[in-house]
Amino acid sequence: MADKYFRDFWIVSDKGQTLFPAKIKDQSTGVLRYQSLPKGSNEKVDGKDTVIITEALKWFLFDGRSLRFGNENTSDNRFEMNGGHIVSFGMSPETWTQLT
Repeated sequence: MADKYFRDFWIVSDKGQTLFPAKIKDQSTGVLRYQSLPKGSNEKVDGKDTVIITEALKWFLFDGRSLRFGNENTSDNRFEMNGGHIVSFGMSPETWTQLT
C-alpha cells in the first residue's frame, strides 16, 4: 500500500510531534482522499475533499480549514492553522512552488 502521508509538508504540534497531511478513506466510496472541514465543523456535509494535495494545502493554509495530520506513531487528528496546537510548519521547495 502506498504511504497515506504526504511527507513534503509537515507541522510540529505543541506536543513536539512532526505530523504530515493524511489521506482518509471515504466510507461511502472507498476512495483515499484529503478531507477539509471549515472552522468549528465536524460534519462531512460541510467538508471538501480532494485527492490533490496542493488543493488541500491551500484550503488549510489560506482558507483556515482543518486537515487531518498524523504519522505512523500517532493517531491522525484534525488541525487548523490558527487552532493553537501548531508550533511551526514547513514544506519542501517543490511544494512551496506549487502553492504560489
